[in-house]
Amino acid sequence: MNCAAEWSFGATIPNECQIADVEIDPDIGAVEFLMYTTVDNMSDAIDHVSVEGQVHGSVLQRVG
Repeated sequence: MNCAAEWSFGATIPNECQIADVEIDPDIGAVEFLMYTTVDNMSDAIDHVSVEGQVHGSVLQRVG
């Protein structure tokens, strides 16, 4: 079965930028997040709950 035939709207290419402002204690190597910002452009979202879940997962991957 060709799964691509089931999609009627073609490929999607989301864009994202994440910026972290951190402070590192050089003595013990502790990291403190001062600010974390993420901006996403994914065109027209069909399911906003799924989009929010994807953004949360993406942020957690970057923090890790």
